[in-house]
Amino acid sequence: MLLSWLKALGQALRPHHGERVPLKGFIGWLLRNLISGTNLLINFFGGLSAWVVVFHIGPSPSGPVARMLQDVERILTPLTILLIGVFLYGYERPIRRSLKEMARNGDPSPALLDLARRRLLNEPVLVALIDLGGWVVSALGYALFLGFTGEPWPMILHGVMVNLITGLVTAVVVFFVLDHAVNAHLGPHFFPEGGSSKVPGVFRLTITMRLMGLFLAANVIPLWSFLQIYIESGRLGLSPAEELVLLKRGVLFLSLAALSMGLVLAFFVGHHFSVSLGAVVRVLQRIREGDFDTRALVTSNDEIGYTADVINEMTDGLKERDALKESMRAAREIQQGLLPRTPPVTPGLDVFGQSLYRDPTGGDYFDYLHLGTEGDRRLGLVIGDVSGHGLPAALLMVSARATLRHGLFDSDDLAQVFRGLGRQVYDDAKETGQFMTLFYLEIDRTGPAVRWVNAGHAPALVYNPDRDDFSRLEGRGPALGVVRDFPFPPQAGVLAAGSILVLATDGVWEAPNAQGEAYGLENLRQAIRVHRNRSAREIVAAVFEELDAYRGTGQHRDDLTLVVTKVL
Repeated sequence: MLLSWLKALGQALRPHHGERVPLKGFIGWLLRNLISGTNLLINFFGGLSAWVVVFHIGPSPSGPVARMLQDVERILTPLTILLIGVFLYGYERPIRRSLKEMARNGDPSPALLDLARRRLLNEPVLVALIDLGGWVVSALGYALFLGFTGEPWPMILHGVMVNLITGLVTAVVVFFVLDHAVNAHLGPHFFPEGGSSKVPGVFRLTITMRLMGLFLAANVIPLWSFLQIYIESGRLGLSPAEELVLLKRGVLFLSLAALSMGLVLAFFVGHHFSVSLGAVVRVLQRIREGDFDTRALVTSNDEIGYTADVINEMTDGLKERDALKESMRAAREIQQGLLPRTPPVTPGLDVFGQSLYRDPTGGDYFDYLHLGTEGDRRLGLVIGDVSGHGLPAALLMVSARATLRHGLFDSDDLAQVFRGLGRQVYDDAKETGQFMTLFYLEIDRTGPAVRWVNAGHAPALVYNPDRDDFSRLEGRGPALGVVRDFPFPPQAGVLAAGSILVLATDGVWEAPNAQGEAYGLENLRQAIRVHRNRSAREIVAAVFEELDAYRGTGQHRDDLTLVVTKVL
C-alpha cells in the first residue's frame, strides 16, 4: 500500500515535459515546499553520515569527550539545519506567493513574477552555497570544542575534515537535486513558454559546470576522503591491525557512498540532458515538417535552455516570415491583377506590355485605357516607375494608378488631371521621400495623332522603319512627388504609319552584365530595329530574352517594364 502511494505521488509530481502539476490540494502544498523539504532531507542524511564517520568509522575521541561531542552534535547539527531552513523559507517567499496566486487561477503581478523567476533560477546554486557555509561553521565549532577539551591535533583535523567533506558532498547533491526539481516540477509553472535564459540577474550555469560537479562528487571527494583517513591513521600512532581495520571500514563506507551518490547524480544529470535535448529535437522535427506553432519548453539555466529559447525565437521569426510571404504573395496577386492581363484590341494598333519585378511586388506600372465615346476613340498608354522596390513602392503605384484612372475618365484636360495627380502623389509620399516618374501617351485611333505628358520619365522612343531612324517624344515636367503643384503641360504630335512606339522603365537599359556594364539604350534600339517585322508581343519577348542573355547569371537589380505599340 505504501509503495503504491509513493509511486502515485511520484507520478503526480513528474508530469510529461511541458505539462504542469496541480497547484491545489496536497500536491500543491508539496510543490510549494519541494525545495525546502528536499534540502532539509539531504542535510539530515549529510549529518547522519558525518555522525557515522566520526563515531563509528574513523578514529573516535576519548570516552568522556565523545559523549560531550555527541551532545554538541545533537544541538549543533539541528541548529545549523534549522538556520538554513529559516533563511531558505524567507528566500522562497516570492516563489510561494506566486504559486499560491497561480493556484487561485490568478496571475501574479509582473514584479512579483520577475522576482520569483530570478530567485527560482538562482536557488540551486544559492542553497548549495548556504549549505556548504553551514557545514563550514559546524566544522569550526567542532574544532573549537575539541581544541578546548585538549584533544590531539590529528583528532581535531579528522573532525574538521569530516564536516568539510560532508558539507561539500551535501552541497553538490543539493545542487543537482534542486536543479532537477526546478527544471522538472517548478519551471513549467514559471516558464510555460520558455524564456528562462532571458531572466536578468541570474547566475548562468553551463554543461561543463554540471559535469565537473558530477566528477567532483563521484571521484574527487571520495578519493580525498580516503587519503584523509589514510594520513590520519598514520598520525594517530595506531597499531598495524587497528590501522588496517580503520582503512577497511573507510574503504567500504566510501565505496558504497561514492557508488550510491554517483548513480543518483548520474541519473539526475542524464535525465536533465535527455529530457531537455529531447524537447529540442522534437521541436526541430516539427519545424522540419513545417509546424511553427510548437515550442521547446526547456527551463534549464544552461546552454540547452538558451538553445531552446533561440529556437523558440527562430520559430516565431519563421511564423512571421511565413505570414509575410503569404501577405506578399497576396499583394503580388493583387498588384498583378491591376496590370493589364491582355493587350487592348484596337483597330490599327498592335500593343503589348509586360512587367518583370525584382521582388514579389514592385513599383513599375503600365496600363491601357480606352477613353472617349464611340465617335471619339482614344487609347491611353501609361508607364510609371516608383523609386525603391517592394511593398512601399507597390502601394504608391496603386494609389497613383487609382488617382490617374479617376482623373482621365472624368476629364480630357491632361494638365488638370496631372496637376491633381502630382498633388496626390506628393501628399502620399512626402513622409517617405519616394517619388514616381510617369509617361502618359494618348493615341487618337482615327489619326493617329498623339498627345502626351512626361512627369520625369525617360522619353518615349519612336522607330520609323521607312527611314530606319529613332526619334524621341520629349516632355517637360518633374517626377511626381517632388513638387506638389506643377502644371505638366501636354505635348502633341503624329505617329507615321508603320512606326513602332517604345515605352520602357530605366530597369531595361540599366540592366548590368557580369562586368557591371549597362545594357544601354543603343542595344535596345538595335533590338527594336532587328525585330521590327515581328508583332509587339514578339518584340517584347525578344528584348527580354536579350536582357537575360546579357545579364547571364546576374539577378534583377530593378523592375523591368516594356510596352511596344506598332502603328499598322
